[in-house]
Amino acid sequence: MGKSRSSVVALAMGWALLCGCQKDSGGPRPEGTGQSGHSHGDPGQGHAEMPQGVGGTPFERELYLTPGGLYSEADIKANGNTVPSQKFTGISWPHDDELKSGDRVCPVTANKADERCYWIVNARKYEFCCAPCLDKFVKWAKERPEKIKEPAEYIRK
Repeated sequence: MGKSRSSVVALAMGWALLCGCQKDSGGPRPEGTGQSGHSHGDPGQGHAEMPQGVGGTPFERELYLTPGGLYSEADIKANGNTVPSQKFTGISWPHDDELKSGDRVCPVTANKADERCYWIVNARKYEFCCAPCLDKFVKWAKERPEKIKEPAEYIRK
């Protein structure tokens, strides 16, 4: 059974939100990003902009409650069969970028991770700076599993 047109449109909008942009800028593609005209950076290369999240959109349920790639049914269950917009309702994220040696860093932005903001992926606990970063990370786990490192690799040296 195929997806309805509205489901396809919602998914396309969700993917655009995940990259943090609303439309293609038409600029050159930065090498290795697969994005046109912008990049969110590499956590090992300093801080990236905060991505815009998909919380509260139809795409959120599709992203978090459907397994794929490294993201399994067991991960979905370990995360409480829920989505971040429900799990983290009412929590604000300070985005502390004053990192010290030994601090956990967000796998998406390289900002200091907040221990309250975690998600299980590939049976491992990852910590993030904010819920929108979960969106991008789960998308990577599903579509680009080679980008996912062990949690211990997301620690400031």
